[in-house]
Amino acid sequence: MVVAIAAEYSAAPKRLPNKQGGVALAIVLWFLAGMSLLVAGIVHMGRMDVKMAQVHSSQAKVVAAGDGAIHLMMATFLRDPSRRDQEQLQLSANFELGALPVRVRMVPASGLVDIYHAPPNLLAALFAARGALEPAEAEQLAKSVLELRARTFSKLVSPEDLLRVPGFNRALLDALRDDIRAVQGGGGLSWAKAPAEVLAALEQVDPQRVAAIAAKRDATELGQEMAAGESLFRVDAIVDLGGQQWLRRRWVKMESGGSGGSELPWSFMRTESPRVAGNGI
Repeated sequence: MVVAIAAEYSAAPKRLPNKQGGVALAIVLWFLAGMSLLVAGIVHMGRMDVKMAQVHSSQAKVVAAGDGAIHLMMATFLRDPSRRDQEQLQLSANFELGALPVRVRMVPASGLVDIYHAPPNLLAALFAARGALEPAEAEQLAKSVLELRARTFSKLVSPEDLLRVPGFNRALLDALRDDIRAVQGGGGLSWAKAPAEVLAALEQVDPQRVAAIAAKRDATELGQEMAAGESLFRVDAIVDLGGQQWLRRRWVKMESGGSGGSELPWSFMRTESPRVAGNGI
């Protein structure tokens, strides 16, 4: 009996599982996971900041090169009228600024569809051609634009104002941005001065007229005719940078004797932020 009791008390006690050790391990693992996420977030933000800095740097270079080329283009275009010949009135030219090649193109504003005054049939034809809309949908959208013009004519200051029209979306605006103008002046649409892409979009309105203009352009140089009597131009500078083509677009008005304290015989009515150009530019 005594031996049994002694044996019972001399047996090694059983160890219970170390629960505190498991909790500590879980805390460490959660801490490591949290730190990994934090580090990953910091690295991601760093990369985003680098990309944003690169974009801003590219935009600054495009602005400098594009604006410089536009000024050179305007100076070339407005040289002594007595010395102008057909070659000097070309509405496009190539320049190189800061080792960046820049192509500048002048488009008479009267050759673009005016969103302030264009009749509904021209707007509908443009919407149908550029947005691949059904005729009925394009006509309804054109009527909605006219309703917006009637309500807030004085407040339409940019192409983006069209986004206020019900059913008008960003994709359609981007598709027809190169065919329209949203600056005051320039008069009504001059079919003879319209770029080829605008004529193609409006061909369904008057196909015979479009064909006659296209035939004349194939047979003659139209530098003087396109510029004659024109005081407002859209000037596009295409800058080759980093394997991409960037667009710097400015709307230029011819001024006699300068304006706004400037001695230059032109002024800028609207300047658009630089952006990567599409294939159609």
